[in-house]
Amino acid sequence: MYYRHVLLVLCWTSCAFAFLDSLFLQLDASCTQLGSDVFACRNSKCVPREKRCDGHADCLDSSDEEDCEVFFCREPHYFRCANNKCVSATFRCDKENDCGDFSDEADCTDFKYTLAHPANCSSEEWQCVDHLCIPKDFVCNGENDCLDGTDETLGCTLNMECDGFKCHNGHCLPLEWRCDGLADCQDKSDELDCDSHVQPKDCTLENQKFLCSDNRTCIDLKNVCDGSYQCPDKSDEANSCSTRKGCSTKHCSHTCVDLPTGATCTCPTGYRRINDADCRDINECEEYGICDQKCHNTPGSYECLCDPRYLLQSDKHTCKVVGGEALMMFSTKTEIRGYFLQSELLFPVAQNLKQVVGVNFDGHHVYWTDIHVEHESLVRSLEDGSERELLVTAGLGAPEDLAVDWITGNIYFTDSEMQHLGVCTNDGSVCTVLVNKDIDKPRAIALHPSDGKMFWSDWGKKPEIAKSNMDGTEDYSFVSNDIHWPNGLAIDYPNERLYWTDGKLMTLESIRLDGTDRRMILEGIVKHPYAISVFENRLYWSDWATYSIQSCDKFTGKNHTTLVKEKREYIYGLHVFHSALKPQMVNPCKNSMCSDICMISGANRYSCACPLHKTLSPDQHTCKEVTKRPLVAVAAKDVLVQIEHTDLGKQSIVALPTVAKEIGALAYDPSNHSLFISDIGNVKRIITVNLNTGLSQPLLSDNLGEVNAMSFDYLGNNLYWSDFDRKSVEILSITTMSRKVILHDLGGEIPMSIALIPEEGALFVALIKDKVHIDRMNMDGTMRSHVIESGLMGPIALHYDGLLDRIIFADAGTGHIESTSAQGDDRHGFKALRTTPVSVTSLRDEIFWTNQRSKRIYWSKSTGNFNNNKKITLDLPEGIDVIHLAAITPFKVPPHACRVNNANCSHICIPKMKAFECACPVGMALNPRDNSTCIKKTVCTSDEFYCGSSDVCIPKAFKCNGRKDCLLGEDEEQCKIESHCPRGFFQCNNDGKCIREALVCDLHFDCTDKSDERDCRDARGGPECDGHRCSDGNCIDERFVCDGEIDCVDGDDEQQCQSSTCAANQFRCASGACIPKNWECDHEYDCADMSDEHAACKPKACATNQFTCVNGICIDKSLKCNEIDDCGDYSDELHCLDDSVQDGCRPNEFQCTSDTSMCIPETAKCNGTSECPHHEDEAGCSDCHVDEFECSNKKCVPRMWICDNHDDCGDNSDESICNMTSNAISQKLIPCDDGFRCKSGACIDFRLVCNGDEDCHDGSDENGACQTSCKSHTSNPCDQKCQPTPNGPMCGCNPGFILAGDGQTCKDALECSREPPICSQLCKEQIGSYSCSCYDGYVIRADKTSCKSTGETLSMLFAVNNEIRQLKQAENSISVLHHEDTPKISGLDVSIADNYAYFSIEESGTIHRLNLVKEPSKKRQYISDLGRPQKLAVDWVTKNIYFVEAETAMKSIQVCNFDQERCAKIIDTDPHSQVSALAVDANNKYIFYAVTTWWIFNNPQSVIYKANMDGKNIHELVKTTSGYVTGLAVDYNRKVLYYADQHLNTISRVNYDGDDKTLIITNVTKPNGLSLFEDHLYFMSPYGYMGKCNLFGLQRTCSMFRLNAYASEFLSLVQISRQPNATNACVGHSCSHICVPHDFGATCLCENGKTVQENEQCEESGRSASSASDKRPRFQAHPSEEDTTSSGAVIFGILIPILIVMIAFGIFYVIKKRHTGKFNVSMRFHNPIYGIQQEEERQDHAVLLNPGEHEYCNPVEVFNKTNSRRRSEDSLMKLND
Repeated sequence: MYYRHVLLVLCWTSCAFAFLDSLFLQLDASCTQLGSDVFACRNSKCVPREKRCDGHADCLDSSDEEDCEVFFCREPHYFRCANNKCVSATFRCDKENDCGDFSDEADCTDFKYTLAHPANCSSEEWQCVDHLCIPKDFVCNGENDCLDGTDETLGCTLNMECDGFKCHNGHCLPLEWRCDGLADCQDKSDELDCDSHVQPKDCTLENQKFLCSDNRTCIDLKNVCDGSYQCPDKSDEANSCSTRKGCSTKHCSHTCVDLPTGATCTCPTGYRRINDADCRDINECEEYGICDQKCHNTPGSYECLCDPRYLLQSDKHTCKVVGGEALMMFSTKTEIRGYFLQSELLFPVAQNLKQVVGVNFDGHHVYWTDIHVEHESLVRSLEDGSERELLVTAGLGAPEDLAVDWITGNIYFTDSEMQHLGVCTNDGSVCTVLVNKDIDKPRAIALHPSDGKMFWSDWGKKPEIAKSNMDGTEDYSFVSNDIHWPNGLAIDYPNERLYWTDGKLMTLESIRLDGTDRRMILEGIVKHPYAISVFENRLYWSDWATYSIQSCDKFTGKNHTTLVKEKREYIYGLHVFHSALKPQMVNPCKNSMCSDICMISGANRYSCACPLHKTLSPDQHTCKEVTKRPLVAVAAKDVLVQIEHTDLGKQSIVALPTVAKEIGALAYDPSNHSLFISDIGNVKRIITVNLNTGLSQPLLSDNLGEVNAMSFDYLGNNLYWSDFDRKSVEILSITTMSRKVILHDLGGEIPMSIALIPEEGALFVALIKDKVHIDRMNMDGTMRSHVIESGLMGPIALHYDGLLDRIIFADAGTGHIESTSAQGDDRHGFKALRTTPVSVTSLRDEIFWTNQRSKRIYWSKSTGNFNNNKKITLDLPEGIDVIHLAAITPFKVPPHACRVNNANCSHICIPKMKAFECACPVGMALNPRDNSTCIKKTVCTSDEFYCGSSDVCIPKAFKCNGRKDCLLGEDEEQCKIESHCPRGFFQCNNDGKCIREALVCDLHFDCTDKSDERDCRDARGGPECDGHRCSDGNCIDERFVCDGEIDCVDGDDEQQCQSSTCAANQFRCASGACIPKNWECDHEYDCADMSDEHAACKPKACATNQFTCVNGICIDKSLKCNEIDDCGDYSDELHCLDDSVQDGCRPNEFQCTSDTSMCIPETAKCNGTSECPHHEDEAGCSDCHVDEFECSNKKCVPRMWICDNHDDCGDNSDESICNMTSNAISQKLIPCDDGFRCKSGACIDFRLVCNGDEDCHDGSDENGACQTSCKSHTSNPCDQKCQPTPNGPMCGCNPGFILAGDGQTCKDALECSREPPICSQLCKEQIGSYSCSCYDGYVIRADKTSCKSTGETLSMLFAVNNEIRQLKQAENSISVLHHEDTPKISGLDVSIADNYAYFSIEESGTIHRLNLVKEPSKKRQYISDLGRPQKLAVDWVTKNIYFVEAETAMKSIQVCNFDQERCAKIIDTDPHSQVSALAVDANNKYIFYAVTTWWIFNNPQSVIYKANMDGKNIHELVKTTSGYVTGLAVDYNRKVLYYADQHLNTISRVNYDGDDKTLIITNVTKPNGLSLFEDHLYFMSPYGYMGKCNLFGLQRTCSMFRLNAYASEFLSLVQISRQPNATNACVGHSCSHICVPHDFGATCLCENGKTVQENEQCEESGRSASSASDKRPRFQAHPSEEDTTSSGAVIFGILIPILIVMIAFGIFYVIKKRHTGKFNVSMRFHNPIYGIQQEEERQDHAVLLNPGEHEYCNPVEVFNKTNSRRRSEDSLMKLND
């Protein structure tokens, strides 16, 4: 701080600073007049200067005795040089010659070492005898520069070249200094013998000189005609000299002289001749340099004057400032120093700087410019260098010079890189550009505030000095001739001259401020002058050639001295300050009312200006915003700040509230001016901060890892992010808050950064694993191409620069910042740094980045030739690793379809160039009907995992990743499945079954999935093959050998096939393949060449009891003319009462267009529900014509009236849809999964891309990277196939392989993991392929993927009201197996092995067993008194019948056995619920049932249960779900349960353990019942249709088949493979009641469901015979044909007496009634087989009655009441359905 004291002391003693101006004005005039020999006390008293610091207080305030250590240059703070200069003690031993004579370095260790070990001097230096090196220009210059002075002794004796005058002592002077009347040589030799050296032009009579005739010799006028010869040619003497009579006749106005030529009039000093006789006064004031400042002409003379604050010296020529000495501030590269011109005190002001150039001082602050790369700035500090402040940090390129307007305080500066002049307010808060026209490389600037003018130098292509008003107006070229490198500028205000230096011409020049009187001060003597300043009568300049500051007379250039010498540091800026140089004047801006910045514009005028982002209003005073100032959001750890970036000025930093523990990424939303922040602290989440309000709120916190990058899609309103932990890229729709995974399962690659180009629909992702690369793809993750594959090390930061339309990427590993086009087809470098850039963004034309473990933000121009970096250092806590950046650039989001109602996408709208596509969250898929609405996915794909409890699909890569991605966390369950099998056992893959290890690889399949024979090794070292092994090791089924098709790669399966034959029970196809014999002529092509369905396969003739339809179908004759189209072509109803048919449908039916074979009742059309597959029965239900638009108010208007800016509807609905342009409405894209998407949105085949022809209309399929992609190793990153595209190479794979997550490596497709399955049953992986096989009882078909069951062909049983019909495909026939006039059948199943059909009739409380082949010995049996039996299912192993008891008081699931004639209740059910479906797996010993509850109107809830067959161990398989489960089907091989939902119109599946719940089929029409056969599911639909859905292949599809009976239901499939043989655990049981299977055997049940041991008797149930609900079921047999005749006679004999008694009783009752007034009859009949009709023969049969079983009741009354109640319940259920 003592240097500040120096300035303050000298300030008071010399009055050198501007803040003492007011004091100067108050000083006594005598102090001013006394000159510099007085000291002004603070109290204005004047004392002689010699009294200063004399130990006695001469000033009353003792100010003359203060800080005398400075005055005397006392140690320890100061050092007195040998040449009497005073320098700061800090300059001692700093290896710099600060004293100028090296005395400050004497006795210093380093200096002594230099003297002892001399270095070689450069070619521009001279070596002293003491070994020091000095500039050659310092040799023999009159000053001792060597420590030993040899430069002025020995140096002057050398034969040095001199292009001027060489003094006798060796010094060299300019030639014009010779004989100029001033001794410039120290030995005065330049003024010797001067008479002969007068220039002819100066040898005039006015100068009292005479020029001899030789035109060279000049003599004094007094020596002419004096009688002696002085001229060599004697021309000074002549005959006329003797006469001397001419003057008397000349009549001269002043004087006359005689000359050899005659008398001549002459003028005295101060006059000049105007003719031969007269003289006129000379205006000496017009002579250059006549006065130091001002000049007043007098007759024959002149008078010099000085400005106020100056005193005319005794030479009457020079003006010296009054009030102390001036301070010179100058800058070297890294330091600013001060130097007092009179006391020669040298001291430091600011040190350890970067690259200082310009410097200025206003009396309060020191200002300087810093042009060091990344540090470009305007800085100021106090006069001692303290309180340093950055004024301007942005918008600077190379600010070389600055000047301060002392009137307004504005700071003016030049910028050679930005090529303009700028001005800022004194604190740097507002800046603007003044002049940028015709400016190339501006360097120096000088201000003249009194006149409101400024000057600047330009050393560019057209070097010049220019001039303008200080507001930049009226600019013009001031000096442009004979100028090359104009460097420094200085204005001599009192003398009104401009001085400048020219580094190329090596000159110092000046010119009047009006542009006249240009003068050369020095030429050649200065070698490389740079900065310049002027004070009093002297010039001061810095010279780069000599590393010094020099001075000379400002007019003549004489008195040349060196003030400061640097060793090898250039001196850049130079500024001399004294308050006298800055006179006070009225500030015209004081009351200007300018809103931002005010500048002087000419004399006493002002003008207002605006910063670059504003414009001046018409009032010329107010600035208004043109564009919002761009901001940069900066985040590090938990710190979040906002930097207001300006094009020119000072960055404004505002701290934002802390909202995160550790910030991992930032993204900006321009539509809401909000910021997205990822928090990667302990709680992973994404937060949004509204930058308008500052309010924050959580956006997402579920299922997040470390979000390391984010990018916002402002067109689709979507947030994208990459997740380091989950190794994924995801998207969140801010509109709907729906979320989707874009990239996952990346093969171990980790996404590091992402960048979006919404207008292009492009997403760039940087990934890292073994190598680092950048890929480009659509924003939905498709069309992935590899754009940057080499030269990267990572980590990578990506950013899209909209101005450049380029992707900027920073590589921390290489230190490079580069860019690629929006198409990714090129690569250009931007910065090659030596640091580690980890974040990058851009604002307008500048790119910003941060380095790892750095607190600085860097930026640089992205365009032009601006290579310099800028930076700002933030006040951040220690330990910062990464600073994250995000550009905050508010702009109007362009219109896009996704911004209007989300483009009608139900969940996510993704822009694709000018169009869009809808997308769905995980677990959902687009509805193919509109491609806009998301519905539950029918299946999980092969790369997805099904969350069973949550009922969603998630990427398979998320399974067991340590985070719960399923809503209920199923993905993290059983992540390490351990075998539960004991030691020595093997666990099957599909069901966990344990088998002995000895059974593994024993060439026999013991696991149902054959997993025990997988990965076995034979003698050849390959997997065990149970078929034919190809030479390449692959294994194929034996039946494909010699089948005419090559299945092995080398075709060895078709070699040596000439003698191949088939077995006796096989059919040989024409190709040679063998198939089962019964597959021939079964109406299904089983041979690959279709030869099994040959011409000899003639259709069988219909039986005599059948009707032959026109289409060839055989139907039962009873179905003819029943008003139902049973044939399907209505031929069975021809020639009946109604024979009109329209298009295959009856007149009262509607034909579905998606399936023309499907007819529904006309009343079903437009009923609000869809019965047709594609909902066409509900289409077109509007009253409007197809060419009309239906308004919201149902009014119809022509479509051409839509969007015509007129409300034609009346409710504006025809115009409200126009918020989205017609283009946007039509911009919805069709899928282009396997093609190439043009920029226009069109889709073309990939084979047309880069083929040289523009197949896209916009040509986007060609050019770009087409010519370079896939051409060489460096441009072909692909493992197998490489497809060139304009965006770069796109990789593909051979069949059997798919792209890995890195987008370039191919991996096995793992076809066996696909969903839907690629094989119908078993699948075995092979390298690049797969093979399918079948379970026992099935044979692989010729398609090598599906399995066909062995045995007889499939037939179907289905119920139609009270009928059971059988459909045989092989016979193409429909027959009626059962028909009676009974209530409708309520349940149906079949036992295939023993040919029994079982059906229930709810209304009669019976279950029946019907022999399908009508064997005479097998009577139809039934069970009565069951209550209300509904659904039933048969255990085909034990022949137990499971059924649903629907009686309210008895609701349960029960089991009966016809052979044991026993029944038992096994499961009680909720009386308020309905068991809506029932199924049995007899192989695995399970029963399944669905319970549906109708608590809420039309919103059923269903639960599916699994239980053991004894009703124990009930397990909730499918938890409560919205829906109405109406069908269950078991796959006993896979242990999979399928279930149909009639409410949701879906079919799903679930494993037996409740896992892998998957929705597999949607959009089925009200499925009822469900059956599985081979690889298809079958179900019934309303109006007589049967559905058939395949379960494997590329996709699941369903077909509808008309059964030609509206009321058909309860489908049962008859084929032996559906009910395979199994061990009957109940064979030989000794149960007292009924035997049912159990886990490992059988168990005995009692009637009430109680379990007892074998041979243990069941307790009596205690049923009451009087209670109908407590009646025991009765097992009875329907009489045979012989029994019906005899039993009929018996019944007739019994009924006649009963009728007689009834008649008599009736007569009696009527008579009795008449007497009592009452009539009450109660008759009850009970017929145990009431309602059960005969078989098809329809003959009368006697009813078998047992004695004691008769109960009289009225069957009509009982039946009607029961029916009324039950039908009302059914009606409610149907309504709810």
